[in-house]
This record gives sequence, structure tokens and C-alpha cells, in this order.
Amino acid sequence: MDRQKIFTQNPDAEQWSRIKQYSYIDNIKKYARANNISIGNKECLEAISGSIIQAEEYFKAANNSSFHIAPLLYYYGSTNLMYSVLGLSSQEKPIIKNHGLKLHIPEGKHRIADICVQIVDVGCGAFSVINRDLFNSQTDLGGIQFKLLDVIGSIPELLSDFLVCYEDGLNYSIPINKLVRKKEYSYRAKIRDLDRWNNQSEAIEMIEGLKSNFLNPLVTGQDQYIVFRNRIDGKDISYSSRSGQKSFQISHDHGNRKISLHPFMYVFISLFALGYISRYRPDIWTPFVRQDSSGERHILEKLVTLADYYAPWIALSYIYRKEIRFESLSEGEIDLTHMDLKEELHEVVQKELSDMIRKKT
Repeated sequence: MDRQKIFTQNPDAEQWSRIKQYSYIDNIKKYARANNISIGNKECLEAISGSIIQAEEYFKAANNSSFHIAPLLYYYGSTNLMYSVLGLSSQEKPIIKNHGLKLHIPEGKHRIADICVQIVDVGCGAFSVINRDLFNSQTDLGGIQFKLLDVIGSIPELLSDFLVCYEDGLNYSIPINKLVRKKEYSYRAKIRDLDRWNNQSEAIEMIEGLKSNFLNPLVTGQDQYIVFRNRIDGKDISYSSRSGQKSFQISHDHGNRKISLHPFMYVFISLFALGYISRYRPDIWTPFVRQDSSGERHILEKLVTLADYYAPWIALSYIYRKEIRFESLSEGEIDLTHMDLKEELHEVVQKELSDMIRKKT
């Protein structure tokens, strides 16, 4: 996906401002024409507009609510927002009949992370529709059950907190740095970021798309780093957060199925689980929010805070069909420090030639 920079001092406000443009019917039609899509019928246009308006209201309400109910509001807000962008991009109403997820609460467990979420209704469930149509996932997820511990361990933005809070948890996300040399690039990860895995080689092999797009990993720097060099025709399989931090995602082993989701879908599952418990199981949720001393509340609050800016960022990137990057820029200032060397030399030569011609004349 191509990248687009947006210069702003307030990314959160800016992304909502741009999304809200499409709460107006005329702008929805303009979007369709600009992307060569047949304009939807009146019912579809109103559904898109209304979903964006409702999504923003849910997010505003969540932002001003306590942790007792915020997860539920963010879940409904995220669902409405993804519904609207799917409708906008297709000019058809997405067919969603239910959540598409089912909660299993084990007896005798005291952590929220021990709760399991099962994927059901892969045809018309909200989870499956968003996962399939927004992220082009063709993986059969019917009946798959995730432990919330593993779900949280798959969210790159929560990695450091996850490792502190859950000593028994495996991280399914590996931070990486991109190394660029001329037209080639490679990625480098710290070996210590796989310390939780008994078999680090197996964890590396479980990185989705690694074998087909990268050469065999190399251990360098006195066994401190793992370097992943891309194949000539290989695709970039890394995930980038809104801040630009890159990571590789390790697949979950479900027998004969290796499952790897876009990190947003792990956030979506988490919001569903927390929202469900807060709404239907206050006997579990309220004591946890009031009395937790393990630090689990801290990471779950951070997860909910992440949803506040993450879902709108995903939505805007999907609308623009580009990976959005927010940057601040002083007015009237243009940064040329990263100008391409060839372009820079061309400018220098052109200037010298112009000076020579001017002197001769």
C-alpha cells in the first residue's frame, strides 16, 4: 500500500475531520465518482452517512466515560465506523447480522486474559465481514477460538506492557527496524524479543509470508540480531503502526490452520470481549475495575485508549487507499535532508551550468 503524509499538529482531530467529510451525501457521491464506483441507492447513502455520524458519537461518549463502560462504546463505535467505510468503498450496504463472535468464560479463572473468544457466523458476522472485506482475508476462521491472552499478545502497540503484565504469555509480534541499502532492504529484529519462545526458530518460521518473500534469516551482531533479507520479487510483509513502528506478526497455531490477523482485528476481538463482560457480566467486570492489583487493568485501559485513535486511522487509510502517516511541519519549512542523491546532484549540476552560461553572456 502506498503511503500518504498528512501534516497536522493534532492527528486525532484531523483524522476525524477527514472521515466526517463522508457523512455528507454529496461527498459520498463524489467519492464514488472519483473511484469509478456506481453510486449507491438512497438507502445505502443514508446508511453510510448515519454510520459515520453514530461512530463519532460513540467515540465521543467513550472518551468521556469511565473504564466501566468505555470498552462497550468503543466496540460499537468501531463496528459502525468499519461498516461505513465498507459501504463507502463499495456503495452497497454491508450485510452484517450479528457480532460473529462468542464469549467463553472459564470457571475458576480470575484474569480477564483467560477468557476465550470464538469466531462464529463466518458469512454475516461483523468480525468476519470486516476481516474479509477490509483486510482481504480468505482464511477459514470458522470455529477458531482465541484466548484473550494470545489476542493481547498479538497487538504490537501493547508489547512492552504485555511482557510486564503476563509472565506466562507469548508475544505474537516482533518489533523490527528497516535497513535500506540502495534498492535493497532488509529487516532486523532483536533476538531477545523472542525470549518467551522455547523454540525461537519455530516462532520465526511462523511469521506469515516470511518464507515466500524473504531469504533465510541470518544471526548477526554477536548473536544479538536476526536479519531478514527480502527476495528480489518479495513483498513487504511488515506491519506499520500509526507512529511508524514496524513489526512482524507470528501466526497462531490452530492444528492444521495457521492464523494471522491484521492487528486491528485483535483489537476488535478484545473490545468485543471487554464490552460484553462490562455489559452482561458486571459481576466479573465491576470487581475487576474496582480492585485489580495485578496491573491487568493498566494494560486493558491502554488497549481501550489505543482503540480511540487506531480505528479512525484504519478507517481513513482504507478510505484513501493509502497508509496514512501524520507529521508536524513548521509553516513555510520544507525538509530536504532526505532528498534523493541523484536529484540533489542534478540540481547542483543545473545550477553550475546556469551560472556558467550567465557569466559567458
